Amino acid sequence: MKIMKADFRPFESFKRGEEEGFRYYHELHYPRIYLYMLGMTLDKDDADEFTHEAFIALSLNYQRIKDEQHLLKFLYLVARNIFFRSLRGEKLHQFVLLDEDHDVVDEPRMMEDAEAIKNEALELLGEAMKKLSPKRKAVVELYFYQDMKVRAIAACLRISEQTVRNHLSESMKLMRACLIQEKGKINCLLYG
Repeated sequence: MKIMKADFRPFESFKRGEEEGFRYYHELHYPRIYLYMLGMTLDKDDADEFTHEAFIALSLNYQRIKDEQHLLKFLYLVARNIFFRSLRGEKLHQFVLLDEDHDVVDEPRMMEDAEAIKNEALELLGEAMKKLSPKRKAVVELYFYQDMKVRAIAACLRISEQTVRNHLSESMKLMRACLIQEKGKINCLLYG
């Protein structure tokens, strides 16, 4: 991430439609949404594509976002909707903010759904993380939950940057395998 001015206010910049504000939230939330989509799709390419589509939807709807919490909930819900539409073979750019009957989404219901989805996804990922070694768990937590960069994690844990990358890569493989084993829970998340 490039160095930003001391007086930079990300959400205000985002609400003005500025690229710098959008880039800030993209870098902040992309790993979370990607990991959520990876748990749903179990495919890295699909997870990356659907995450990218969610951020496109965010860029098209930035004026509707009320605050930072709303922004994150919006991303989770839109990512889920994109996934469901892909299962039905619909074009990804269509109906992002519409419900199953293609009616405008009820905003309060959308926020409740998004919060429930986020909590269930984090619970599934938490179960998968229990299988990681303490060092790998620390790396994953710092990277995904504390939004630290590889260099900062390496300095914090006193390991090389390549070791951090290796831990992240191996952790993702193990967590993906755990999520595949928990297919019943994933199906409940998707269809329940």
